[in-house]
Amino acid sequence: MAPPALRSAIAEALQRNTPRASSVAFLLRRQPRSTPLSLDLSHHPQAQSLDIRPHDLETYDELARTQDNRNDEQ
Repeated sequence: MAPPALRSAIAEALQRNTPRASSVAFLLRRQPRSTPLSLDLSHHPQAQSLDIRPHDLETYDELARTQDNRNDEQ
């Protein structure tokens, strides 16, 4: 049995009259992930000791706005 996300993407592709694998793949990529991806770091002990601090994602929005402003000025 296909996972629910795949069934949903196939149903939407059929509804849109685009029953192709590329259409289903596109629709799958648009769906939010229900579970975070996990990483197996057991073969990389140096990576297990890294201290990763989350930061405000607004930083990326600001970078995008700055780039857009530069493009508008040209």
